[in-house]
Amino acid sequence: MEGANDLSGGPAATDYLNPSTPESDRILDTGQASGPGTAYAEDENMMAAPGGPIISMVTGIAVKNRPVFADGPGNACIFQGAAFG
Repeated sequence: MEGANDLSGGPAATDYLNPSTPESDRILDTGQASGPGTAYAEDENMMAAPGGPIISMVTGIAVKNRPVFADGPGNACIFQGAAFG
């Protein structure tokens, strides 16, 4: 599998997701909000095994940082995902 944010692919086995890949490099999607604000990101991802099975995914992340408008204090995150294979 090629990670959307960290593993760009290439000629070496370490350029792709493997059982020995560090957990910090197994990222499919990220989200961040700065200052008082919100952010939403949606990505399409795919995993393919050498033998042929393929899984297509859609991930979404909504992030709230500090109070926004009349909303209460605090931070919040919402994660969503759907996989088809």
